[in-house]
Amino acid sequence: MSEVLQTGPATGPATPPAPPPPQVGEEDDSAATDEEEIALLVDDNRLVRSSLVMMLEDIGFAVIEAETAHEALAALNAAPRIDVALVDFRLPDMNGLELASRIRGIKPDLRLAVVSGQPVGPADLAKIPGPPVGMLLKPFTAKQLEDLLYGNISEH
Repeated sequence: MSEVLQTGPATGPATPPAPPPPQVGEEDDSAATDEEEIALLVDDNRLVRSSLVMMLEDIGFAVIEAETAHEALAALNAAPRIDVALVDFRLPDMNGLELASRIRGIKPDLRLAVVSGQPVGPADLAKIPGPPVGMLLKPFTAKQLEDLLYGNISEH
C-alpha cells in the first residue's frame, strides 16, 4: 500500500500519512476500545484476509491479522485480550483444525470459527475441545459472518 500525503490549503503544510498498521503480535492501543471485541483472523491469502478485515471492522471488531498458524499462536500468546478467532482451514504450516485445537489449548473458552472453501464435517469440528466451533463456507456475506460471531456459534 503506498503512502499518500494529503495536502492542506495552498499555504498550509502537508498532513503526514497515518502510521502503519500494527504487525502480528504487536498491540495497537488505538485499535480497540473497551467495548470493541478483538478478533484474531488467520488466513494465508492476503486478498481474502483484507476482505475479511473490512467485514470484521464493519461489524464492530478490532482485528489482529496472522498469515500462518505459527503467527496466530504467537499473536494469541502476546495479545492481552482476544475475543474470537476466525481460522482458515487450509494454512501453509498447519491444518486449520489442528490450529483451532491448539488455540483451545491456550484459551479453552475462546469463540472459534473455521472458514473454508470446502465443507468441514461436523464430526471433524466436534474433535476440537471446548465449546462448539462454527463453520462458514467461502464465499460468505458480512451478514452471515455477523450472525455467526454474535449469535450462537453452534447453530451454524
